[in-house]
Amino acid sequence: MIDIISVAGLISLGFYLLFVFIFVANIWYLSASSKNALSRVFFLLCLCLSVWSLTFALSNSALSQDYAIIWRRFSALGWGFAYSVILHFVLILTGYSSKINKYSLLLLYIPAVITFFLFGLYNPTTLKYINLVQTPYGWAQLPVGGPCDTFFYIYYVGYIAISFVLLIIWWVRQKDRHERVNAGLFFFSFLFAFVSGSLTDVVANRLFEHPIPSIAPFSFTVPLIALGIIIRRKGFRLVEPHEIEIHDDSIFSDSTRKKFHFYLFINYIIGSLISIAHSFYYEISLNNSIVFSAGLVLLGGVVFYIPFMNLKILYKDILTVFFVAISIPVIHFRFLFENGSRTVWALPLVFMTISVVFNRRFFLVVIATVSFLVAAISWAIAPTLDPFFTPFIHFSRILFLIIGLIFSFYIKKLYFARTLQLQEANQQLSLSEQILKETSEGVCVISPEGRFLSVNASFCSMTGYNAVELLDENFMMINSEQQGESFFANVKEKTDKYGRWQGEVWNRRKDGEKIPNWVSLNTVKDEHKTISHYIVVVSDISKIKTAEERIRKLAYFDSLTGLPNRFYFNQILEKTLVRANKFYKMTVLMFVDLDRFKNVNDSLGHSSGDEVLIIVAERLKKVVKSSDTVARLGGDEFTIVLEDLDSPHQAIIIAKRVLEALSQPITLDNREFIVGASIGIAIAPTDDVTAEGLLMKADATLYYSKNNGRGNFSFYSSEVQLRQKKYLDIEEKMKCGLKNGGFKLFLQPQICVTKTNNYLCGAEALLRLITPDNQMVPPNEFIQIAEDVGMIVDIGNFVIEESARLASELNKQGISLPISINISVRQLENFQIVSVIKDAILLNRIKAKDLKIEVTESLFYKDVPKIIAILSEIKSLGIEIGIDDFGTGFSSLSSLVKLPIDFLKIDKSFIDRLGSKDEKGLVATIMTIAKNMNLDIVVEGLEKEEQLLFLKKYYPTTIQGYYFSRPLPYADFVNFYKNFQKL
Repeated sequence: MIDIISVAGLISLGFYLLFVFIFVANIWYLSASSKNALSRVFFLLCLCLSVWSLTFALSNSALSQDYAIIWRRFSALGWGFAYSVILHFVLILTGYSSKINKYSLLLLYIPAVITFFLFGLYNPTTLKYINLVQTPYGWAQLPVGGPCDTFFYIYYVGYIAISFVLLIIWWVRQKDRHERVNAGLFFFSFLFAFVSGSLTDVVANRLFEHPIPSIAPFSFTVPLIALGIIIRRKGFRLVEPHEIEIHDDSIFSDSTRKKFHFYLFINYIIGSLISIAHSFYYEISLNNSIVFSAGLVLLGGVVFYIPFMNLKILYKDILTVFFVAISIPVIHFRFLFENGSRTVWALPLVFMTISVVFNRRFFLVVIATVSFLVAAISWAIAPTLDPFFTPFIHFSRILFLIIGLIFSFYIKKLYFARTLQLQEANQQLSLSEQILKETSEGVCVISPEGRFLSVNASFCSMTGYNAVELLDENFMMINSEQQGESFFANVKEKTDKYGRWQGEVWNRRKDGEKIPNWVSLNTVKDEHKTISHYIVVVSDISKIKTAEERIRKLAYFDSLTGLPNRFYFNQILEKTLVRANKFYKMTVLMFVDLDRFKNVNDSLGHSSGDEVLIIVAERLKKVVKSSDTVARLGGDEFTIVLEDLDSPHQAIIIAKRVLEALSQPITLDNREFIVGASIGIAIAPTDDVTAEGLLMKADATLYYSKNNGRGNFSFYSSEVQLRQKKYLDIEEKMKCGLKNGGFKLFLQPQICVTKTNNYLCGAEALLRLITPDNQMVPPNEFIQIAEDVGMIVDIGNFVIEESARLASELNKQGISLPISINISVRQLENFQIVSVIKDAILLNRIKAKDLKIEVTESLFYKDVPKIIAILSEIKSLGIEIGIDDFGTGFSSLSSLVKLPIDFLKIDKSFIDRLGSKDEKGLVATIMTIAKNMNLDIVVEGLEKEEQLLFLKKYYPTTIQGYYFSRPLPYADFVNFYKNFQKL
């Protein structure tokens, strides 16, 4: 006993317990999923560690060096393959295995095979490289050196290093915080295992004078424990449970069967530990006990895994009785010649009792037969082994076995009798059950104590449980806990008082999903007017709830971004203002408008624009707190409501975060866009206390921000108020102008410069707004406002009609000049403009050539085929079409060829910079290309003589600008025409 309870014996025991721990973990993972690739490789890893631990346990406490070497050679099957399996496991875990074909994966194991051959199979190298010496701690391996050791070190260090690199990359790439924590926990536990294992098994015996046994397997318990913690946290899963067949006619449900086999497994493990303890107490060889105990653990593992096999219940029961029957002689004869035989003989009685619950007659017969045979053989081979063993003792044991068998059959008979009674009762209720089966409603009968007495198929389908799992269980097992105990107490009280109750209840399915049910509860009373049971009718109203939720979302939420819409936003803002007023808190409203969203919509289309809006919505939600509100009012307009603020400075911080978030690039179709945003901010109660007033002031402040350079934010102020007042004033003037003739067209002469002379060849119609007090409002002040308030189409139609009228007046005076009209984006978004032009020509009796149409280059960001179709129809009338402000957009030569245009108007910004050599070259290039494409050239903004001299080189060219004349009223233009002198 002294040598068994030595340090070496305790270390061997530690290795054995480690083997049991790893084996149990392995069986548990494998039982959950044998089809998952990661789980299968993890099974191999645990198998390597199990072999490693068990063989080290046997080697460390071996009685001789020869036996120690034998077990050391077997251990190479564990530690030799472990590092290849670890790398394979990491490749799958980090997602790199999908990039490697199966043949490359097989190459991973070549170093492992070579290692096992050198250190386990090939006798010359194993005898040379296994250098064991006996120490007080057991047999320790001394370093030998040489090519084989070098090969192994390169193999295990190389594979571990690659694993570390992959795990670090995987860890860094985790975006979710919980997943990153789990990945870090796994990485550091793996790092600890490698470092500590290397220190004890490789470094220690090279540095220290006294060698110690190899204890590296203990280090690998740390990653296993870390993995268990991670799975418990649900960070990532190794397992994907597959479905197991359910049989309602069995005494076991699937879950109960698994639990029962698990308890059997635990008993086998306990038996193995008892065997170890027995060897300590009776001074029996520890190695023999470890071999036997390991066999018990393996046998228990097989028994535990049987319910998870993809077999029929009958075959599972046959396998179970087979392995249980094997256990009886194995355990009995192991202790027959030892003191344990005085108690272990009773083991068959335990198995007989257990066999009853399987509801298999053959199970009991097989166990009984094996038990009697073992008892008879024991009597024959050891009738008088010691004074305790006598024929009477053997006879008494057999007699007890017979009594146990009779008792077991009696229990089984009672079970069948009870089953028959239930069958008779079921026959009496068969008609009722048939009706219940056919109904689509879930129906169940509940006892006064709240336990299920009967359920129909619809109820089972609705809840996900089978009948066996529900019967005799409490009705509260399907409670979703969304309703408390007081709710059900109130329901019971009303039902008992009035005899019925109905209402909505949220229940929970077996898989954990919460479902809404409409429940009707009715009482059934016996002859004494006492409630005998309750009948519950349950309807699944999930579809109704889903429809209600869909309607609610359509009514309250934006269908594209999922944010609150304008209607719901107004409700939220009003409630927020009420709360803020009650608790004397500040509420901040931010009106956010994207700066360059139109460019994305025009260049890539509305589907890409929708993607941008979704991305913007997600970024805005991340910037604010969960208690704040982000809403989409429409188009590219968003609002943010910040609650419970103490100072405007907090709003400044949020506004900067919003601008920063929306200034980050957005990638669509391999192109990067930066949309940017402008923000208007209004504060309650400082600026306003009503939702409508606060929104109006934030909107006005937004336009103030945009006019001050975009990409910034502004608070509502007196300056914004003045600007808003001016905005409203101009809007009112435009309305009056349309109604009372306040809009006037001025004509700016266009001069055609040729080689021989210059002559007046046309005019551009430029709109002016004249107020009743004879003040002129320039276009740059009212055009954008007209766009914003939706008046631009009416104003554009007026320009077309008035231009046609002026052209008619000129014709009457003998002046035949075409008038160029600027067309807005809104006008070209539908085909009505064609009708407006036709009507204007017919009404004023002019020719189509008396009008020209100018469109801006940015128009072609819109739906190009549609724009081309509209322009083509206008051109078919005989009207020339040109591109205004050419050069400020991004038109390509290929797109110019497709457009139905006749001339290009070079933007004033190029003419202003003609002093620059580069600008001269650019203007010259544009004019040359235009002439090569048979397009006329119109130059606007000419103000200096040197500009004219430069442009004369590229005659014929049409020029307009202050050098010749400012825009003129109709009468002044007629005089200019009559007095024009050739230059």
